[in-house]
Amino acid sequence: MDWFWTDDLAQLLIDEDGVSPESVANWMANPVAVAGEGDALTVARSMFVRVFGTGIEVRIA
Repeated sequence: MDWFWTDDLAQLLIDEDGVSPESVANWMANPVAVAGEGDALTVARSMFVRVFGTGIEVRIA
């Protein structure tokens, strides 16, 4: 799956998942490649688990 980082994706992680803006900035400064299936937000959430060793609560609307 191809996906691209966007400011909107960063804002979703901050607003919807409670990721700190500092964590998002640190992640962007030290990018990590990862393969994954699904939409960009799902892949980004899984990357935070891999990079920071902490889960992000997935909210279902």
